[in-house]
Amino acid sequence: RRVSANTVAIVSAAAWTGSFLLLGLAGSLVVLCIGALAYGVAEGALLPTLQDAAMSRAPHDQRAAVMAGWTAMARAGQTTGPLVAAALLTGPGSGAALLSGAVGAGALVVLFALRPFGRDDNAES
Repeated sequence: RRVSANTVAIVSAAAWTGSFLLLGLAGSLVVLCIGALAYGVAEGALLPTLQDAAMSRAPHDQRAAVMAGWTAMARAGQTTGPLVAAALLTGPGSGAALLSGAVGAGALVVLFALRPFGRDDNAES
C-alpha cells in the first residue's frame, strides 16, 4: 500500500533486466540460481501489478472484455514465446536468448518510467 503500482512495475522490470543479465552471463551455478530467484520474485510482483492496473482502469461494464483480452494475449505469448526462444537457442545460443530478454525487460523499465499508469490509489501520501 505504501508503494505505487508504477514503482513496483519499474523495480520489478529492473529486477527482470538484472536477472536476465545474471542468467545470460552466469559463470557458476550459484549465480544461475540467484538469477533464477530474482526472475521469479520480479515476475511474482510484476504480473499481478500489471493485471490489477489493467482491471482498475477498465470501465466496470467492460472488465470481463479486458480480462478476456488479457488472457488472450497471455496465451499468445505462451504460444509464441517458446518458438522465439527455440530460434534464439538454436541460432545464437542461450546467452544471446537471455541477453535479448534483458534488452526487452530494460525496454519495459523505460516504458514504465516514461508512461506511468496514471492515478494510483494504492500509494499513501
